[in-house]
Amino acid sequence: MNVAAILRLKGRGVVTITKDKSLLDIAKLLEQHGIGCIVIEGDNGKVAGIVSERDLMRAIGQSGPKVLKEPVSDFMTKTVVTAREADPIDRLMSEMTTHRFRHMPVVERGRLIGLVSIGDVVKMRITEVEMETTATREYAGYCQEEGYHPIRLPQSMPHTMAGLGTKRTNSMERCDVSN
Repeated sequence: MNVAAILRLKGRGVVTITKDKSLLDIAKLLEQHGIGCIVIEGDNGKVAGIVSERDLMRAIGQSGPKVLKEPVSDFMTKTVVTAREADPIDRLMSEMTTHRFRHMPVVERGRLIGLVSIGDVVKMRITEVEMETTATREYAGYCQEEGYHPIRLPQSMPHTMAGLGTKRTNSMERCDVSN
């Protein structure tokens, strides 16, 4: 699975604001849209920065409520790690974990086209694992119905420990699975 699959499911809408707006403007937009970050847009739709709820709380914690009147450009993360549509979700999980952030803008040809959160990535990964589990169960059920056992046992493993009857088997050979 990749970023394009996530964007197909969740959509490409991104709340953005310009860097001259205040932190109070950011706080209002976060609350209004029920989101965790806002992308700061620069010239020609390019990503100039990003501000999260954590950034907002950190600024207030360090300087008090007066900081809410300050421009977002003073507090935004300016070096933004971005994704592309072709990126696998494993790359996003790795980047988000390594750099300790929860939102990643998606950029193609220098333009912002979407935003992926760690929640989106986890949801997609769970879907992927569920599909793999279903496919494995269907395959195992087919093999059992046909009298095949889909597991290749190591030569050193006693057959009875594996619960597969008394005949040693290799992948897709007929075996006694009646134990």
